Amino acid sequence: MIKKLIIPVFVLLLVACQGDNVEEENNSGTQVEVVKAEIESARSFLEFSGLLQPVSQVDVFPEVMGKIESVIKFEGDEVHKGDILALIDQIDYKLGYQQAKAAFDLAQANLTNAESNYKRQVKLNKDGFSSQAALDGIETAYKIATAQFDQTKAAKNMAARQLERTKITSPIDGYIASRSIDTGQQVSGTGPAFTIQNLRQLKVNLSVSESGLTSISTKSKVIIYSDNSPGKTYSGKVVFISRSASQDGAFPIKVELDNSNLSLLSGWTATIEIYQPEARKLITVPGKAIMKKSGRWVAFIIEEDHAVEKQVELKTQIRDKVYIRSGIEAGDVIIVRGQEYCNSGDAVNVSKEWKGINEFLQENRH
Repeated sequence: MIKKLIIPVFVLLLVACQGDNVEEENNSGTQVEVVKAEIESARSFLEFSGLLQPVSQVDVFPEVMGKIESVIKFEGDEVHKGDILALIDQIDYKLGYQQAKAAFDLAQANLTNAESNYKRQVKLNKDGFSSQAALDGIETAYKIATAQFDQTKAAKNMAARQLERTKITSPIDGYIASRSIDTGQQVSGTGPAFTIQNLRQLKVNLSVSESGLTSISTKSKVIIYSDNSPGKTYSGKVVFISRSASQDGAFPIKVELDNSNLSLLSGWTATIEIYQPEARKLITVPGKAIMKKSGRWVAFIIEEDHAVEKQVELKTQIRDKVYIRSGIEAGDVIIVRGQEYCNSGDAVNVSKEWKGINEFLQENRH
């Protein structure tokens, strides 16, 4: 009986020892999660940060001197081109116009009379009833009357223009950003009375490097968003690309966007993404797979159950995906979790292999 009991115990101990060895073997190496690098058709983009500004801003100066009779529009008011913003006292300018018109009316009457005399004298001279000297004298009087008419007409038009300029009007559609005049104030053309901004169309002035310039055109897709307007994106358009670099070597470009609903404010900081005109097939990995070591971008791939460090050159990043220029090939098994504990050549144990990059990103997006 004793011998029969010893044999089973020995077998159990042997199996238990073997089980421990198997478990130890399976758990050897750093625990990592992996996903395969993929090829994705995507349009990479350049990302900028810029200040939203009105597409047009105009300082409105009084065009004649005088006292402000009334202010009609105030800060924040929406105005349209030609709207009267304020009135300058018109009394002196009305008198000036009346005086100029009276002189014009007199000159017009004189011209009518001189023209009639000249025509009559021409006929008399042709019929032989008037001398050439008489005709020359009448012709001279006619020319003088014509010159006086032209002079008084110009003076009348100028007086009418000055009278019209007593109305300070808006040169554009927009909103009044500032006002520097009040009723009763004496004004001249030395300082602006109003500042008008077109806020329904905004712009962002940017600078792009020489290398980045090759991927931007007026056909580029432009997406704009602001932290002050969370969850919303806006479409923009590249409307200007400089043909020459500025002093810092960058090329100025200008982006405009529609703001008809006034949801964006001038002065807000915005993020601008300018996409390449055409989609390209790019090697893609999750952004979490890339690390920086000693100033170099690196990733770890798995070869024969060992981590292998690869130096990578990045092409661009779109959201939480990184597009690779070199260093990783499509189908390479990339470590996406646990790589910070790895050195090149270390044995690894894959605890999870994600089916695809999108699955990994959906589960690990935070």
